[in-house]
Amino acid sequence: MVRTSLKPVGEWLGGSFGLLGGRWLTLSLLFVFGCCAVVFGVVLVYLLGVVFIGTIYGWENLARVASDPRKLQYLFEGAGQTLTIFNLLAAFIALRLYSWILLAAIHASTDTSLGFRAALGRGKGRGYAFLVLFVLQQAILNVGMLLLILPGLILAVWLGFSLWSFAREKTGVFESLGRSARLVKGNFFGVLGRMLLLVLIGGAMMIVPVAGWLVGGAWIMLAWGVLFADLQALHAPVPAARPVSTARPLVPGPRIG
Repeated sequence: MVRTSLKPVGEWLGGSFGLLGGRWLTLSLLFVFGCCAVVFGVVLVYLLGVVFIGTIYGWENLARVASDPRKLQYLFEGAGQTLTIFNLLAAFIALRLYSWILLAAIHASTDTSLGFRAALGRGKGRGYAFLVLFVLQQAILNVGMLLLILPGLILAVWLGFSLWSFAREKTGVFESLGRSARLVKGNFFGVLGRMLLLVLIGGAMMIVPVAGWLVGGAWIMLAWGVLFADLQALHAPVPAARPVSTARPLVPGPRIG
């Protein structure tokens, strides 16, 4: 009998919590490394910006501004375009590093054989395409939230598995968005209920500082990955049954001679 609905909520929760014991450390290391990498990358960009401004406008002027913060306004007016460029560069670096760690975490949450280094290696694959998908998905969701909360919630369900499809099924940017919608089709309210339950339980876990953030974030990734695998199983092609032959078997005739 072909299954057409999601597994029971209890089975989904049990499966995700069962994976937590063996995967929380790897996912936590990815989260900590990712935060440090983003902070380091942004700080490095702004340090380069300071060096560039100091070289162009003179280190003596920069030192006078630093000693009198009231003169910062004149520096901002003179180097406004330069600061804008470095602000955009810092935002790009932060998004690029974040998408790298997020892709690595998706692989680590759906493949129990991956360790920390192996997951980071997987996160480098098709990184810029994943960044485009992430920005596009977030832009669509933000537009939905601006229209009102309900459209944003509906879009979050329909597009919630696009990043997982990109990572695990090797789909393209726009194909991943469509694939997520097709996976949810027929189980919209089941996915919506589990998503709200995931936010509720994950949020409760994250009340505890640091440890709760790490463990709660790891469980959210695992629970969403388990749900993605369940939807994949529901939409897997059913192997065609082998036809049963009704022809009568050939009976050898009597030998002559």
